[in-house]
Amino acid sequence: MAKSRGKVKKIPRVANNLRVSLDMQTTPWSVVIDESSGENVVRRSGNMQVIKWYLVGNAAAGSFVRHKWLGKPPRGTFGPFLIDECCRKRATMCDLYDADTKYGQWAYQLTIELAGNQYSSLAPKSLAGSPNITNN
Repeated sequence: MAKSRGKVKKIPRVANNLRVSLDMQTTPWSVVIDESSGENVVRRSGNMQVIKWYLVGNAAAGSFVRHKWLGKPPRGTFGPFLIDECCRKRATMCDLYDADTKYGQWAYQLTIELAGNQYSSLAPKSLAGSPNITNN
């Protein structure tokens, strides 16, 4: 039987991929994050999980500007919102949901730029309609 030589087996990180487009039916246009497939729901794990946002469809020619929390998640739950410096069409954030104190639904606002104009996800009076990351 071969002995382990101190190698650490890498555990794959689960990616939660969110598609970002524009709702051109609103005035001004607004950013829409497709959460229909549950990609915004992160299951508890001892491993860091990566959330990715991609500009698609009518927003594909745009670029990410910023991410803003609409409530303050517990310290140490999420890493910074990192915009891909190469083309600014992809952004990532790490979620370390490893404790009961990090359970919950965390609403945010996302802003992109397209053709010199900035557009954001709608921030209704009730956070219930805002895009969110759900640690479940």
